[in-house]
Amino acid sequence: MATDFEKRLQLAKELERPFIESFKTVCQPHTIIKFGIEATSLGAEHKHLRYRHDKTSQFLRYMPDSVLINTEDRAAPSALIEFKSTTGIYSQGYFARMKAKCPDMDPPFSAMD
Repeated sequence: MATDFEKRLQLAKELERPFIESFKTVCQPHTIIKFGIEATSLGAEHKHLRYRHDKTSQFLRYMPDSVLINTEDRAAPSALIEFKSTTGIYSQGYFARMKAKCPDMDPPFSAMD
C-alpha cells in the first residue's frame, strides 16, 4: 500500500509534467528544470530522511523542486519553484516559520490568496 507521501509524489508527477511542458511551449525562452528530491532516488528513500533533523537532511527534504531559467539571457536571474499537491499550505504562518528556519535565504516567502 502506498504511503501518503508516495501518493503525493504520484499526483505531483501527474500534474507537474503537463504544466512544465505547457510552460516550456508557451513561455519561451523560459524553461523549468526539475532537480529536487522527487527527481532523484531520494524520493524513494524519503523514509530514511523524514525524521532526521541535521542540517544536511533538512536541506535535502526542503530543497525546492525546480528552477525557472531564461534559456537565452544568461544575465536574467533564476527562480526556485516548489510545486505542492494536496498539502493544504495556504497560511502565512507556514512561510513565516520557513523564513525563520532559513534566515539566509533571499527569496520572499508568501502564500497566494
